[in-house]
Amino acid sequence: MLRFNREFEVKELNCKYFFKTDHRDNSLKKSQWTIEPPNELSCFVHSFTSGWQIAYRCWGVYILEGVKMPLGKSITDELLYVAIFVDSFEKQVWHGYPADFRRNKWDVPATAVLVDWRQKGFTTKSKISNAKQGKICSL
Repeated sequence: MLRFNREFEVKELNCKYFFKTDHRDNSLKKSQWTIEPPNELSCFVHSFTSGWQIAYRCWGVYILEGVKMPLGKSITDELLYVAIFVDSFEKQVWHGYPADFRRNKWDVPATAVLVDWRQKGFTTKSKISNAKQGKICSL
């Protein structure tokens, strides 16, 4: 059973994942997950094993039956399609949240990740440009 505000061992990645409540408690100040915790963990594992990591940041998309799906909502109720996962203390304990790059430039995926997503058909060149400029887009 997954519990919030506790570390969960991710054996296949030799790390831990921390399910935080502040991105599930309807806070008006933070983006909120709309997918269930097991799907959040699957998104993390998929992003990590896909190599979408730069240092202690990792970005992911939620794919359901081959289709990119929203995984969260912004503080203004916009659908969000990208997750960011961070190892804040560099101790192999990760947590994540729906990335809102319109409000936080640090949430924008690294260029290498965006290029890979474009090659895989997850996004387009124009959406990448919009994301890097902090404009509205579903990336």
